[in-house]
Amino acid sequence: MRTVEYGRTSLDKGKATMRYYLTVDTYVCGAGCELESYGVLVSGENGETAAVRCITPSAERIEELLAVLLRGRVTPVSLKDVIEDWVSGLCDILI
Repeated sequence: MRTVEYGRTSLDKGKATMRYYLTVDTYVCGAGCELESYGVLVSGENGETAAVRCITPSAERIEELLAVLLRGRVTPVSLKDVIEDWVSGLCDILI
């Protein structure tokens, strides 16, 4: 797995920073081709981290999700719940 920083946001009037990362897992299929699957990782300054890998094979969709996470200032504690809502199509209502 490799990670690429997507963005940062401040919480508590600048007292804490959350970092948002794109995760990329590469798989080799039976025919020898490589497929990528994308996920996200959220990390706080206090060392709290949460990741959900292999959410989608679409780079466009994962960028949409990362934008939602950043805009909503999602923390590691709520990451999985927000992703579940996003996958089920409820995220437009929540954020």
